[in-house]
Amino acid sequence: GLLNTAAAGLAFLDLPFSGPNATPEQVRAFVDLLAARPGRVVAFCKSGMRSSLLWGAASIASGRSLEDVLGAAIRAGQNLDPAGEIMVALADPPTDEDGAEEPSLRAGRA
Repeated sequence: GLLNTAAAGLAFLDLPFSGPNATPEQVRAFVDLLAARPGRVVAFCKSGMRSSLLWGAASIASGRSLEDVLGAAIRAGQNLDPAGEIMVALADPPTDEDGAEEPSLRAGRA
């Protein structure tokens, strides 16, 4: 269980979403995890697409270019090109005049 995970020096983060419907909050949580846990991170989903999308959006949010993310994904066996605009939107969600994220992205719809 989770106690064994912590005892092994691992962190567990559950960020469930379906399709490309991640939220900016999930991307931020993944960015925070990557910043706090230097080294390798294992992200899992059935096909690898959701994990890759989350990684791509987090990478863009951390300053990596879309082109660099797409190239790295291809080298790893995932074509994220169709999700490029979604990743950019998740990495830098639009805000209203008060600085709050737009409701459509909070709900995970891009």
